[in-house]
Amino acid sequence: MVESDNFRHGLGLSQDQSSRIEAIFQQSLADLRKQKGALDKAEADFNQMVEASDDAQVMAQVGVVEAARSELNKSRTMMLLRMRRVLTPDQRVKFVTLQQQTRDHGRPADDHKR
Repeated sequence: MVESDNFRHGLGLSQDQSSRIEAIFQQSLADLRKQKGALDKAEADFNQMVEASDDAQVMAQVGVVEAARSELNKSRTMMLLRMRRVLTPDQRVKFVTLQQQTRDHGRPADDHKR
């Protein structure tokens, strides 16, 4: 929550933008959870097969795992694309900067103040 507040503040999101982004997230959440569950199950099945199955079965399960991973990534990418469309061009530039700072330091630059 703190991170999303920092992004909200750092981007200067309006209340309408914030509400629209939250709605996109909520609309996507059920599918993302379902797809994450499918990926987790496929990976667990793969891990069991590695020990007890022949190479053909293991390779078939690799396809299942990668298909599940692909579906999850596509859904997440589409959610982020829809969220991005809510932002102004200037906010998109700021978003990339904040995202990079979070990746580099684990939190946006504003959190470095002590």
